[in-house]
Amino acid sequence: MKTERIYEDNGMIFRFEATVMRCSACGDGYALVLDRTAFFPEGGGQAADTGTIRDARVLDVQIKDGEILHYTDRPVAEGSTVTGQVDGEIRFRRMQNHSGEHVLSGTLHRMYKANNVGFHLGTQDVTVDINVALTREELFLAEEEANRAVARNLPVRAWKPSAEEAERIPYRSKKEIGEDLRLVMIEGVDCCACCAPHVAFTGQIGMIKILDAIHYKGGMRLHILCGLDAERAWETVYRDHSRAAGAMSVRQTEVSEAVDRLLQENAQLRHALREAKRKEGSLLAERVPRDADHALIRMEDADMQMLRETALASAKNRSGVYAACCEDGGTLTFAIAGTGDLNRIAFILRRDFAGRCGGSAALIQGTAAISAEKLEELLSGCT
Repeated sequence: MKTERIYEDNGMIFRFEATVMRCSACGDGYALVLDRTAFFPEGGGQAADTGTIRDARVLDVQIKDGEILHYTDRPVAEGSTVTGQVDGEIRFRRMQNHSGEHVLSGTLHRMYKANNVGFHLGTQDVTVDINVALTREELFLAEEEANRAVARNLPVRAWKPSAEEAERIPYRSKKEIGEDLRLVMIEGVDCCACCAPHVAFTGQIGMIKILDAIHYKGGMRLHILCGLDAERAWETVYRDHSRAAGAMSVRQTEVSEAVDRLLQENAQLRHALREAKRKEGSLLAERVPRDADHALIRMEDADMQMLRETALASAKNRSGVYAACCEDGGTLTFAIAGTGDLNRIAFILRRDFAGRCGGSAALIQGTAAISAEKLEELLSGCT
């Protein structure tokens, strides 16, 4: 049977009366068909509503073979009159986000001829894919214009036009739609084919905020939030921003400049530390006796580049094998240079000590589950 779709005419109706036309077992639960419903079934990039029908919990709503099926955790008697209750808070937030997406997509299309080619209303945010790459400034201007449309509190009209009317009205759509076409129009802002419930006026959307934008398939993928979800996300950003300002003892308007200074200072300190480590490695290499045919230099907090430079400095103008290593929790990171049989050393490390290493005939590097003492014994046998 064809169920009356209350959500298509009024998205703000969360509580309704209906008659149970059919109730059948389905998996671990039951599938109900009602003569009328305010529950939105999954579709158009938006998840299904949840809620209750009498004392049964509605877990999902889907359209199958033209029927709207309400999947519940318990049966409800066929023929009974029931009260359905949609989870209104969840529905309203989704309507804010979906209606806000229409406003932003219509604005992007009007300003930059950008087409919405993908939409998903997720649990964390809303993703909108457009087929045009825009600058941050262009996105900011579109966001600002979209929020002006919200502030004007324009009516949001949703209806199913006649075939003749549909021919006359230009509207956005990502696919061909047959006789079940439903349009959602915001005068002067957007007109789009859509099956989902929407707010009645743009003022109910609240803030529209683009959280992030990345280049995607020749266009862009926008991450947005609207309404209460946008305010909550922005409050989180504000708290983090305030905490950062406090930690750096600057005004909130100076956080960006302060971060730039810290990054520059950090880069300078890292360069100074690297130079100090390089000098340390050179000094340690100079201490290796000239007549030694092998040596292992132990270092602390050295990266692979430092270990390589130290090993190569030790092996310079010598015959033998010379290594630098750094131990961390039973794992040895090492670099080995020289004229000895480095391939054999690498083979033994891989075979006996879970070594992950490689390189050339003049230098090998990697990690192994070996102690410094064991590595030194191995060096002495492969000079």
